[in-house]
Amino acid sequence: MMKFVITVNGARKEVEVSPEGGDLLSVKVNGKAYSVKVDSSTQGGARSEMTGSAPAAAFPIGANGAAGVDPLPPAASAQALVTLSEEPLVKQKSIRVVKSPLPGVVSSVEVRPGQRVEKGTLLMYIESMKMLNDIVSPSNGRVAEIMKSSGETVNIGDPLLKLEEDGE
Repeated sequence: MMKFVITVNGARKEVEVSPEGGDLLSVKVNGKAYSVKVDSSTQGGARSEMTGSAPAAAFPIGANGAAGVDPLPPAASAQALVTLSEEPLVKQKSIRVVKSPLPGVVSSVEVRPGQRVEKGTLLMYIESMKMLNDIVSPSNGRVAEIMKSSGETVNIGDPLLKLEEDGE
């Protein structure tokens, strides 16, 4: 099974495509099932006709047809009613809580909510035993929330801020 995000008349839809055998594909669009017959006799690659409880639609697909639906080349997608995208279905955002590695007092916060940071970017200083300790970003992302401010006492494991990590 292959998953895609498609655009139909400007609306984004989630699509799952599975071969049924022969020249038939099983296509689910936002959870609604359709049977798609592949017609490879048309010029410029295969063409498919979609049937089901919705009005029929036709769109060119990749040369591999039922054996493996290829994303359309840019020239073909301009002609298509339905365009395939190589985007993941769901871009999952991961929230990471940056915790204090030592007890102390937050001396200063060097970032603000919404700010983009790279791995190693200085986030804040914690003063402990009369020494300033750097707290740096563990990954690339965006500061989602600052949970401690200057002057606040922290213990080991206390949450300092939330980082929305970039999905890779």
